[in-house]
Amino acid sequence: MNSKEIAAMIGKRVWLRKLGYQLIYWTTLREWYIRKGLKRYRDPASGGSAVLDAGCGLGQHLYYCAQATPEARVLGLEQDPQQVEDLAHFLQAERLTHARVECSDLTTWNHQDAYDVVLCGSVLEHIREDLAVLKKLAAALRPGGHLLLYVPSAEKRVLPWLQRSMEADLRRSGKIYPHEHVRYYTPQELSAKVRSAGLEIVEQRITYGRWGRWAYDAVTAVQVSRFFKWIFPFYLLFVHPWVLLLMWMDTRTQNRTGNGLWMVACKPI
Repeated sequence: MNSKEIAAMIGKRVWLRKLGYQLIYWTTLREWYIRKGLKRYRDPASGGSAVLDAGCGLGQHLYYCAQATPEARVLGLEQDPQQVEDLAHFLQAERLTHARVECSDLTTWNHQDAYDVVLCGSVLEHIREDLAVLKKLAAALRPGGHLLLYVPSAEKRVLPWLQRSMEADLRRSGKIYPHEHVRYYTPQELSAKVRSAGLEIVEQRITYGRWGRWAYDAVTAVQVSRFFKWIFPFYLLFVHPWVLLLMWMDTRTQNRTGNGLWMVACKPI
């Protein structure tokens, strides 16, 4: 399933969305990096703080920020009208009146407010005009504010048969997913573009290294298996605890190579 299919399955069912958020967090390593960054750089003591989730998708980060900082203004931008409608319904059901979501394309969006934290997680790789969008996000920051970025840097697998199997399944099904990546980023390329947008790099980290790739492939292999519903209970009880350990090890390792990049940049005062 891609993100649009997951969003369509969840729809306006509040309980299923909350369950989905938990499943995403406990099975997806990049969520750990993003959550840790949000915890570190948001300012819960500041009553006037503002957070922007640029390309909020399913809304898991928007929801986390809205819950964790009830005194802050939280805005999510998403270009899919149905996802925006469903997420707005969810926020209303949860009575998170200080959070809202707008239907907007980042390539044409113009900010009306200034933000202390801007998150753009797993979005830039889908946008051809990425530098132009980075400049828009930088302009939306208050002086001293932080931009939190997550992008893919590769698609290397430790289980080579897995990619071949997934591609074969796509060919057989005739599906064409619309959200293919336009590019992958090297650390040097992302750093140069962030600096070109007028920001100073505070933190940069390679993710999904050796341990993270093993964890990712283990989860993916179960998800794409035609025997998923039979093996999932076994996986959950006996395999996933080891996957969690591998994910934790990735966060504790200074990876030299990997499939993802985490970066924090600051707008000069």
